[in-house]
Amino acid sequence: MDYITIKSKRQDNGLWGTPMNVSNMKLDSLRKGEEAEKFSAVIMGMCEAHGNSCTIVIEDIKTTGFIRFDIYNSELWENDSKTFINLNHYGLIDNKLYFIKEDKNRLMYNRMLKLNQLKQKVVNNI
Repeated sequence: MDYITIKSKRQDNGLWGTPMNVSNMKLDSLRKGEEAEKFSAVIMGMCEAHGNSCTIVIEDIKTTGFIRFDIYNSELWENDSKTFINLNHYGLIDNKLYFIKEDKNRLMYNRMLKLNQLKQKVVNNI
């Protein structure tokens, strides 16, 4: 299962801040809870993957569940790109953002998530 390890640290509210290379962000509405955490992780993961020299314009299309990224001057891709990301295809455990589009990956991710939740309960009870 593919994943990105996010190197940046979270803020006090549990979210990652908006990276400097995001030049514009259009949001349909604010997200809350786990959805906000995953949205924040996807943005940070994309920005870290494409490097500091790129410029990213983000449009959140909450009605469809997609985020549109317009990426310019990427260190990862040769040409400028417009890409759509479906938040339902991603899962977040700690600072790892997993790509879980296929059912076999979703099952594995759900097991890892459950184990992580159990681990957190044990740590909190000690």
